Amino acid sequence: MARNAARHAWWSQVKAAATKSGKIPALWVRFDREDWQVVMDLEDIMKVFWGECDDFKDLKGQLATITPDAFYVIALERSFSNFFQDPNRPAVACHACGGSGQITTELNDPMGWPYSVDIEETCRQCKGAGEWQPPLLKGVH
Repeated sequence: MARNAARHAWWSQVKAAATKSGKIPALWVRFDREDWQVVMDLEDIMKVFWGECDDFKDLKGQLATITPDAFYVIALERSFSNFFQDPNRPAVACHACGGSGQITTELNDPMGWPYSVDIEETCRQCKGAGEWQPPLLKGVH
C-alpha cells in the first residue's frame, strides 16, 4: 500500500515537471531488491505510436508500468518520429531520381525491332524538386 502512495506522489512531481517543460512524463522506480520499472501515462504511450486521437482521451490518467526495455522502444519510436516530423531538417536527395528531378526510361520497340527511345519524365516521388521529405504526420510533435 505504501508503495502505491509513494508511486503516486512521485508521479505527481514527474507530471508537473514534464508539463512545465513540454515533455512526456516517465517515472523510473526501483524498490528494494527489485527490478527497475517505468511508469507512464497510457494515453502518452498510445500517442507515440498512433499520433493524436480523440479515442485515447479516456486513457488519460491510466498509468502503465512497463519494463525499461519497453521504455526504450517507446523512446526510440518517439525520437524517430520526431526526426521525420521536423520541418527544418535538411531534405535528402530523392531515391527515385538521385536528386536530378528527372527519370530517364528506355522504351524498347514492342515488335522486337532493335530500336529504343529514351524518355525523360518528371520524377513522381519528388515532383521534379530532386529533394524528398516524407510527409508530416498529424498529431506527432
